[in-house]
Amino acid sequence: MEVLLGLFVLAAALVGVIWLAIWLITATPVLRWGVYAGLLYLALRVGLLPLEHLSVALGGGTEAPLLEEELRSAIGINFITSVGSGRYSDRFSINVSGSLTNNADLPIHRIYIACRAEKMSFGDSQTAGNHFSILVRPGETKAFSGQIAQDLSGVIKAGYRDLQPPDRHFCRLDQVYEGDEN
Repeated sequence: MEVLLGLFVLAAALVGVIWLAIWLITATPVLRWGVYAGLLYLALRVGLLPLEHLSVALGGGTEAPLLEEELRSAIGINFITSVGSGRYSDRFSINVSGSLTNNADLPIHRIYIACRAEKMSFGDSQTAGNHFSILVRPGETKAFSGQIAQDLSGVIKAGYRDLQPPDRHFCRLDQVYEGDEN
């Protein structure tokens, strides 16, 4: 019986809150106009959405621009990374070497590779990245190499007095920049 009474009170309170909200929206002009303004804003955003994506067609262009994500998916990249010594004895570098195949219709003039490596302890990580200038025309494959980071902290390892190179690091192609052929 007490459970039924509790459920009845809860249901009555819920109905009362819903009724109060409906009354405030319909009877209070400020809230009513606020709801109208919110609905109008959402309708305008949905209505103008196609215009944001058709700016090329409105400008007289015949082709939509290639998005950076589409350009990144149209290339083939293979690279390997390694940890080397840095400027100081407790600092380390991440080096990269690889090749880039351009399967897109646009030339690529620069890429950005980002990495994350272990830091000192407790699961912390440090991030680094570097741009690599490389002109790869459509259909070409070119090699690249260089240093992504040169000042990474080492990690503490049992049995060693000095900081040691990080055991794990993760790198990815982060950005691709299209360019002209000059």
